[in-house]
Amino acid sequence: MTQLEVMLNEREATHGSFALNAKISGLLKQVIRRSPGYDALTEVQREALDLMCTKFSRVLSGQTIHKDHWLDVSGYAQLCVREIENWEKEANDLG
Repeated sequence: MTQLEVMLNEREATHGSFALNAKISGLLKQVIRRSPGYDALTEVQREALDLMCTKFSRVLSGQTIHKDHWLDVSGYAQLCVREIENWEKEANDLG
């Protein structure tokens, strides 16, 4: 078995099947993109939500207690918080 095959098997054990992940993630992304506030999101927020959908799909199709899935979701949310804090700081510096 190659290193790549070993890695793919390990990931499937924690993340679930790639096909199921693609289905769940795609459905979640459709809901987000059809939501009224989507056009108001920044690129950072859109990307964070897309990546969160991937992580949510892994939770739903793989191991629900795999801590890294949840840490990654919180990390993407924190990146959005940083973006907002930077805007607030810039606004305060101008005002």
